[in-house]
Amino acid sequence: MKQSYFINAYKKRWTSRVKALILCALVVLALIGIGIYTYYNNTNNATVVNNGEDYNKALKDDSYIQISSDMLYDLDIVITETRSKLGIKLSEKVKSRFVAINLPPFTLAVALPEDEYIKLMEQENGPYILTGTLVELKDSELEILKTAIKDNHLLSGGFQLVPYLQYLNYEKPINSASVYFTFAGLFTIFVLALYIHGMRKNSMALKSLKNFYNGDIEVAYEEIDDELTSPDVYKNGPITITKNYIVVKTQQIVFALPLKELMWVYKETITKKVYFVIPAGKINSLVFVFSDKHTYKVDLFKGEKVIDEVIEYIFNNYSNTSFVGYSEELQNLFKKDPEEFILNWKIHKEKENILTHS
Repeated sequence: MKQSYFINAYKKRWTSRVKALILCALVVLALIGIGIYTYYNNTNNATVVNNGEDYNKALKDDSYIQISSDMLYDLDIVITETRSKLGIKLSEKVKSRFVAINLPPFTLAVALPEDEYIKLMEQENGPYILTGTLVELKDSELEILKTAIKDNHLLSGGFQLVPYLQYLNYEKPINSASVYFTFAGLFTIFVLALYIHGMRKNSMALKSLKNFYNGDIEVAYEEIDDELTSPDVYKNGPITITKNYIVVKTQQIVFALPLKELMWVYKETITKKVYFVIPAGKINSLVFVFSDKHTYKVDLFKGEKVIDEVIEYIFNNYSNTSFVGYSEELQNLFKKDPEEFILNWKIHKEKENILTHS
């Protein structure tokens, strides 16, 4: 038996989504692979720095480094993080503490997390193993370090009064790699959420079509195919309206549902904002509400004109059977009491039919 044109289009979209999901899985695997490689490289191939020459090489290569020192000098510089609301400080915690090590001919500052600072400073005997990356010092930070080094009597005197222009930001080998693992995890959650949402909406639409035809969905497929080939169908972008159906085919959703079951259609525009303040474009959607209380939102990122034209077409041809255009009153009613909304829709249809035939 020849398969329906509509169901072929439906399955084709599912094939595209599966391919996209496989591509996303490959991206996740690549991120995990990069993370594993980074961790392995940091652990086994860190640039060992023993002197100024090694330091310059590490700086030039922008590499993960490892320094061993028998002595750490506390510079008594504390970096804190403060949480506040409406100008009132709620909490404060130590983000890092600065220590220094001798790395002739200069002194290298090291930013240690609080827990590592306590552990290393309480260690009675060296060597202290320090790992991480070099970060450029700002002019103001450099002046503070110069003062702190000068005030530390153990470090004062000779060339050691001068710090390097970078400091060592302490990191464990896993820290740099964890960025890739975290991004892979977040990306996976995001993609799966989109996929599951799309799967649910598409499956729900197909189930609705089956319910509207009391389970005899093959009859619906045949009727949809016949009407799609009719010369008088209305087609605008991904929206096709036949004599008895509204058919939608986008990357997000594919459905065909009876026009007689369409209760409400309206346009929705959402302005995206960066940091909830800065406008960053608009998403225009065509929203369909059917008599089984299911709502389908068709996002058209550059389709505002298409949406307006489709709504105008439905208003001119089907306003006697559906509510057309956004209304806050209808929105509140549908959210609060869907059954009352359906009753109002049926009354609306009956009134319009009476007016049409009178």
